Amino acid sequence: MRPILFASAALGAALLGGCAGLTSPDEDGSGLVIRTDQAEYTVSRDAQFVRTTVGVTLTNGTGGPAYFATCHGVHPPVLEKRVGDRWVTAYAATVLLCLGPPEVVEPGETFPYTFRISAALPGNNYHPKFLVDEVPGTYRLSWTVYRTWEPDGGGPDLGEQFPRAVTVSNEFTLRE
Repeated sequence: MRPILFASAALGAALLGGCAGLTSPDEDGSGLVIRTDQAEYTVSRDAQFVRTTVGVTLTNGTGGPAYFATCHGVHPPVLEKRVGDRWVTAYAATVLLCLGPPEVVEPGETFPYTFRISAALPGNNYHPKFLVDEVPGTYRLSWTVYRTWEPDGGGPDLGEQFPRAVTVSNEFTLRE
């Protein structure tokens, strides 16, 4: 009986070792992938608002869980527009000040999200507001994703965030 257990343990270790490269822990979070479902979106516009819906997924290819803060749903990403050679915030949704249990994306899992944008145009008193004057252009999403979840850890944040460089989506176009 012992030789069989030893052989099974050795086989299990060999199999796990062979798969380790697929979800090996990384230091910078480079195993996170945030992608939109299209390369271009059309914005509807009326006298005071712009609206569109962006499908986005986060795939966790890291060796540990990824966490999103929640308050009656996952905190949404921020829409950024390329202006010249820099990225500026174009839209940030209003988020309630409450904290629910985190949305956990385990290693190897993909989390789908529908980002609905409904923003007032500049020049009126409605909020949330679209913060750039021209709507058409190149955009990306920036999402706050946590590597650890420690809301009671005594620090000023909810946990350790993944680096910003790996929590932005691919570029896409908004047009009218």
